[in-house]
Amino acid sequence: MPENTIDKDELIRQLMADRDRLFRENSRLRTAQNIAPEGVQQVHNEQLAAKDTLINKKEALLQKKDVRIAQLEKQVDYLKRQLYGGKAERYINPDPQARQLELFEGVGLLPGEKEAAAQLNQLQRVMPHHPCLLTSW
Repeated sequence: MPENTIDKDELIRQLMADRDRLFRENSRLRTAQNIAPEGVQQVHNEQLAAKDTLINKKEALLQKKDVRIAQLEKQVDYLKRQLYGGKAERYINPDPQARQLELFEGVGLLPGEKEAAAQLNQLQRVMPHHPCLLTSW
């Protein structure tokens, strides 16, 4: 049993030494913190101010980029309309009488136009003076 008491005594001595070391370190840190709490606060405030400035700069940059993106999207939409939008010269009027055939001399009539022209000629023969059938050509 005396061996156990020696081990217990040695263990208690080591524990006391460790606790004393930790107490001293803790006391040293507390005094260092109490010496300059304003300095720590000032450093903290300076860091916050620097980060706020950085955030404001980035927000301004994002706003500029949003404006530029909106301009480019508007330009892309305009160019798409120019490239793929409806064009007046692509429009073909379905009414054969409304077309300007003199611009396309030598171009034959479409099959539907031939039938419509034949029916119009036949109606003009039957009713030559009817106001709906008078043509200016």
